Amino acid sequence: MAWYPAIGQARAPAFVSGRPVELGAASRSQVCPGVEMATCRCTRVELFETLSEFAGYKAGLALTRAELRAHLPDAVELEGEDRAVLRVRHERLDELVRNLLFQLGTLSKPPGESSPMNILLQWQHDPDKADLVGTLMESLWSTTRRHAEASAKKGGILNAGPVDITPMAEAMAARHGMDGLELFTEFQAVLEEDMHGSMISGFRRVEWINREQLASLFCCEDVEPAHGTYLDQRFIDYLERHHSALDGMNWRKFEGLAGEYFAREGYSVEMGRGRADGGVDLRVWKDPDAHGTAPPTILVQCKRQKAKVGKVVVKALWADVDAEGAETGLVVTTSALEPGAQKVCVARGYAIQAAERPTLISWLHALRTPGSGVFAAR
Repeated sequence: MAWYPAIGQARAPAFVSGRPVELGAASRSQVCPGVEMATCRCTRVELFETLSEFAGYKAGLALTRAELRAHLPDAVELEGEDRAVLRVRHERLDELVRNLLFQLGTLSKPPGESSPMNILLQWQHDPDKADLVGTLMESLWSTTRRHAEASAKKGGILNAGPVDITPMAEAMAARHGMDGLELFTEFQAVLEEDMHGSMISGFRRVEWINREQLASLFCCEDVEPAHGTYLDQRFIDYLERHHSALDGMNWRKFEGLAGEYFAREGYSVEMGRGRADGGVDLRVWKDPDAHGTAPPTILVQCKRQKAKVGKVVVKALWADVDAEGAETGLVVTTSALEPGAQKVCVARGYAIQAAERPTLISWLHALRTPGSGVFAAR
């Protein structure tokens, strides 16, 4: 069990366009809040490059300049001539990085809402947690001190590696039992969130094997993701942050979202060809062993559209359900069924349901990267 400190991870892009960030003052402020952080001097184009590097390293996404501006609309530093020289305080750069990662869906909270120290101070004022927090803080300082001593022997914190926080867990369990372990686990999640968002930490929740273009969520039909089965985890995280992007995502990737949800729920999924697939986008088997040997449990028709889904669609889907001997049909849509379509299903006894926008949002929340959901790396 390890905690990656806020500094010392050489693989993190802690630089501004190839120039090392002056970590001395920055690291002092991590230990002693209130100490002024260093200032970085760079051109505007170098700032763009640095933010792009952090998006790629931490979130696994490649962004254009226009996309960076769109996700950081209040960042005045991004407006103006490329060659203009800027003086950006490290705390401001850290804020930009954290806000960008929040916008990309890889952090659960915006900057400043979940720092480890603030959480500890809040807990201290909770009568039910005060005693537990005392033990947690005591073990935290003890663990930090041991790591600092080990770092000095190894020539500095850059060579010390991650902090072993197992003794913290053991101390909490020994003094407070399950209550102690639960609080420790909660604090560990806060630490992980903080380190993932930090510009001077090499920790990231997922070791991305490539950098995926954000634009491909909207323009590419590929459904063979590097991190996922039918839809890449990075796009799921992004969509969970920006529900409105469901309306603009590529139609094939929209089918992939439905396939990803059922696959992670333990169903066996067969995606149609996408084009000329006869109107059935997904065939789903509740029992994976029945795939190919028994009729599908569910036939899925996906409709990414603003208009409500009409009765023609449900009639056609029911014809497929009946023909293939499936148990039910499901319309997955960013809108909703028309009242007429709903009446047809009731009047004719069609076993057809709809997964409408609120359901899609609940799927996205369930599929998020650890910290808020589940993720099974491919």
